[in-house]
Formats: sequence, C-alpha cells, structure tokens
Amino acid sequence: MADNILVLNVGQTSTASPLTYLADGVTPSGATYSAASYAFSDPSATVVLNPDGVTALVTGVAASASPISGAVSFTATDTDSAISQWTQAFTIQTNGTQPPPPPTQLSQSSAIQFTTPV
Repeated sequence: MADNILVLNVGQTSTASPLTYLADGVTPSGATYSAASYAFSDPSATVVLNPDGVTALVTGVAASASPISGAVSFTATDTDSAISQWTQAFTIQTNGTQPPPPPTQLSQSSAIQFTTPV
C-alpha cells in the first residue's frame, strides 16, 4: 500500500505507524518514534492511539464519499540521537461492505419449472 493513503472497507482495520526516510526518500531512517498524536475527524473511520503512544488502530465504520484528510504529529529520534518533530498528512477512504462470496457449490440459483398445461 502507498504511503499516506489507506483504502479499507467497512469493518476492516489497519495499523497506522509513523516512519521517516533518509535523504533518498526510500530508505527508512531507523529512527525510534514517540509522542504521536493523530487528528482524524470523520464518521467514516476511527483512528485510536494504541497504548505504545506511537501507532494507531484505524477502523472502517461507514462508507465515505471521498478520501478524508487527517494528520499525525510525532517525534523522531534518529540513530545519531538527533531529535526532530514531524507532522504528516494522510487520507483514509472507507468503502462500503463487500458482498459475501458466492457459495462454493455448483448450484447458484433455483427456479420452479412447469410442464405445458394439457
């Protein structure tokens, strides 16, 4: 899944985790994170900070018409002990529930057939 974008269905969950990259924009910096604060206010999903104070549990609650913006602010402590503050925007799109899968048997529907009246 792409960074900063979550698409889930009603009833699904995901864990949000802050991450910083090295100058190449690809390699994770190896920092440790603390003091995260998530801001997301829409009835389509809940974003609840986990007891670790960094990650959050995201739950799809109701379908959203479009992606909804949120943000997380956090502290990163790099491997060289440098400390930095970050705020990162993200979006969450909650789709409606998926239809149940069809039964696994060959019969998929039923009908009543009548003979020609005599």
